[in-house]
Amino acid sequence: MKKKVKARDLREAKKQEKITAYSAAAKTAVGDKAAVKAKPVRPVEAASTEKMVCNKKSVNKAAGLKSTLVYGDKLYMTSFGRGNSAVVEQRIDTSDYSVSDMNASPSLRVSEAGKINVSFSSLRQFVNAGQLSAVNPLYGGKDKPQKKTGQDMLGLKDKLEERYFGMTFNDNIHIQIIHNILDIEKILAVYTTNIATALDHMVDEEIDTEREEFIGYMNTLNTYEVFMNPEKKFGAGDKRVKNITASRDKFEKLLATKRMGYFGFDYDSNGKDKHKNEELKKRLYHLVAFAGQLRQWSFHGDTGINPNSWLYRLDDKKLDQEYRDTLDYYFDIRFDEINEKFVEQNATNLCILRELFPSDDFKAVADLYYDFIVIKAQKNIGYSLKKLREKMLESEEAAPVKAQDMDSVRSKLYKLMDFCIFKYYTEQPEISDKNVDILRASVSDEQKESFYTDEAYRLWGIFGGQFLSFCSRINKWVTGEHQKEVLRYIDKDAYRRQSSVSYFSKLLYVMCFFLDGKEINDLLTTLINKFDNITSFINTAKELGINVSFVKDYEFFNSSDRYVPELNIVKNISRMKKPAESVKKEMYRDALAILGVPSNMSREAFDAELEKILEKKIDPKTGKPIKGGNPFRNFIANNVIDNRRFIYVIKFCNPENVRRLVNNINVTEFVLRTIPEAQIDRYYKSCIVSELNPVPDKKISELAKMIKDINFGEFRGVQQKAHTREEALEKERFKAVIGLYLTVVYLLVKNLVNVNARYVMAFHCLERDALLYGENVGNDYLNLSETLCSENENSRSGYLARNRRLRECVKQDISNAHTLKVRNYRNNVAHLSAVRNCAEYIGDITKIDSYFALYHYIIQRLLAKGTDRTAADFESRYPYFAQLFKWNTYVKDMVKALNAPFGYNIPRFKNLSIDDLFDRNEQAKKIRNA
Repeated sequence: MKKKVKARDLREAKKQEKITAYSAAAKTAVGDKAAVKAKPVRPVEAASTEKMVCNKKSVNKAAGLKSTLVYGDKLYMTSFGRGNSAVVEQRIDTSDYSVSDMNASPSLRVSEAGKINVSFSSLRQFVNAGQLSAVNPLYGGKDKPQKKTGQDMLGLKDKLEERYFGMTFNDNIHIQIIHNILDIEKILAVYTTNIATALDHMVDEEIDTEREEFIGYMNTLNTYEVFMNPEKKFGAGDKRVKNITASRDKFEKLLATKRMGYFGFDYDSNGKDKHKNEELKKRLYHLVAFAGQLRQWSFHGDTGINPNSWLYRLDDKKLDQEYRDTLDYYFDIRFDEINEKFVEQNATNLCILRELFPSDDFKAVADLYYDFIVIKAQKNIGYSLKKLREKMLESEEAAPVKAQDMDSVRSKLYKLMDFCIFKYYTEQPEISDKNVDILRASVSDEQKESFYTDEAYRLWGIFGGQFLSFCSRINKWVTGEHQKEVLRYIDKDAYRRQSSVSYFSKLLYVMCFFLDGKEINDLLTTLINKFDNITSFINTAKELGINVSFVKDYEFFNSSDRYVPELNIVKNISRMKKPAESVKKEMYRDALAILGVPSNMSREAFDAELEKILEKKIDPKTGKPIKGGNPFRNFIANNVIDNRRFIYVIKFCNPENVRRLVNNINVTEFVLRTIPEAQIDRYYKSCIVSELNPVPDKKISELAKMIKDINFGEFRGVQQKAHTREEALEKERFKAVIGLYLTVVYLLVKNLVNVNARYVMAFHCLERDALLYGENVGNDYLNLSETLCSENENSRSGYLARNRRLRECVKQDISNAHTLKVRNYRNNVAHLSAVRNCAEYIGDITKIDSYFALYHYIIQRLLAKGTDRTAADFESRYPYFAQLFKWNTYVKDMVKALNAPFGYNIPRFKNLSIDDLFDRNEQAKKIRNA
């Protein structure tokens, strides 16, 4: 029987045909870049067909087509401008689909109402790809009336425009601005939930989902004095006193655990300097209060305590001065630190630059170098300077730069090279813009590689001689005898910058204390992108004569262009603080617990082992600690505590339970299969003593079995300095085993946190949308979908109104959900319970092929907790739970029932309920690897 061809496969085939057709045009654009034909530094291997398909770019994007905007009865086609700006190219009158060119020669035709078929050639001279197809945003369907401008399927456009702008509009620009604002709030909902959960976890490692975290009652309404003595303000019988006192007791408990030291805060209630301790305690209260307020603001929508506009009015006296002082304090300390160290850490390079550019205004050069080092302005240039430098160094002429004697100064050397390239492009903006255009026009990775190869060859012709001269100059200036001369050249105060940054940006900076590098990058990159989009839409609207003016509560966004550079600064100076000295004992305790406690070791023996590790061996002759006197402690510090994955796992998991995460071989093998094969091969060679080289599945199986029984007792005999080759090999093996183990538990925890984030955003949107529809969620999270479904074909949700079959499916899922505790499901999401309780249930799951499956199995086991499996009516009363325990894998229909609250938005409901739709990128990997 012939296999049925799916519609999705047909669409993919058509896309590939377009890519093939336009690839030649894109190559031509790349070839036109250089004025003189450039020889490649190194031949570029042709990318495989599979790679080109997997890394393909939208053909419309490659041709420079950015967006289609609607204003009244006119459509406006825009192309990519500089940075994220849009250039209005053509105007289409939808009454007769005639075209008026705004800036370019006539090149656009409309052949039908549903699609705009474009022969597009933009001002920026992207690849001329022939005819493209863009969707007509006003097309309502065959034999159906034209859609209302900018209307979405949820029918909330007017409500949203009234909230943010005070009136409705006949365009799709205002609503796109709003959706970018909503995206800001969604990403904040995820990370503030994670921060609140991590802080609460530091107090109580086991959370009862029937209650709120103590963070949930923290807010910025109370000053520190009121928080410590609420009776003084409210009176002893006031209900608020009880809530504040409960939060205060938890806060005191948090400080007593010393676990705030994980985030770099060295608080000691018994410290000698009482005033200093009290000041730190007050600032820590402010940080925790900010986390609580943000958590409630982003997750629960508009309330009396947390109005929608709270975050956007921090600069207009809506925040008590003591909170503002704390934001100023931490941000100014960091900025002063950067200013103070800028000259000291970059003196060598500044002096070389002074020699290199003697005719330039050196202050201007140094200012640009400050932007390069501190602000990292090069990150927004549109292409990779690092990759250009790496391509340049592939030349044989660059051998002196790569020489071994340059290793000690390589970091400074590469900074100089990258800066010179950056300075060149800053002074030649037309060349820089052309580079961006070429990369945008590149359809495949092969074409991008060709650009970098050719451009690197051209740059070496410009800078090669200078770069080679650095090799001698840099060694001259790094010697101590020149430091005084350096300081005579450079005046520290001349490069001191002022920290004129909004309280919005400062608040995000202090929240980054509780995030790791990847989380900081994800959060701030997303925010920068959204503010950049808002700025672009506002500027384009002004060009078209459209007024964009926010109501008072959201006037903050009138200055969106201000926050892009501010957030870039925050992104580049933010980092998780180094753990404080006061938390050292707890860190060693957690490190041993994470590695696993030997099965025959009692609690008393464990405590004795910890004290032995912390003990400093003293030299009887000198009375000073013996360096390297405790090799096991040093080994644990270097390979566990200093591993960035250790602190991430600690934030969300009880360290005593972490070892149980690798007890299930099926789960561990699944995680290992997500690691690149080359990396698995290296782990195998480092961890398994064998001359054999088995197939990848066999390697994964052996590695999974190896870490299943890991415990810290295996590493007790490690030596600080190996005396024999065998000892050296054994130590390296130990390091590899721990590295693999921490990688597995980190990937497991990280991916469960990421899955949970999708449901955090969904519940955030549910509470927001319910308010817009005028419905009350309360404790009934099914109410909104149930109400909109009951309206049938007149439903205010276009998704439910237009599709009877899907509407009936949602109704059935709602009916099934009534037998489940949906509120408990929501609370488990809000508290990251699937992550915190993973160890309890992970050993029971029998089949796993995605983190989605693992997440929902744990969630479902949590919901089944407390049910009596021995009861005679168990199967009839709890059919989903009966299937869960029978097959020991998640129940797909139960996922749909639990997600019924999201049924009013069919695409979101399906994406969150069906494994194959949940992470399409992951599914694409499965298909390619099949």
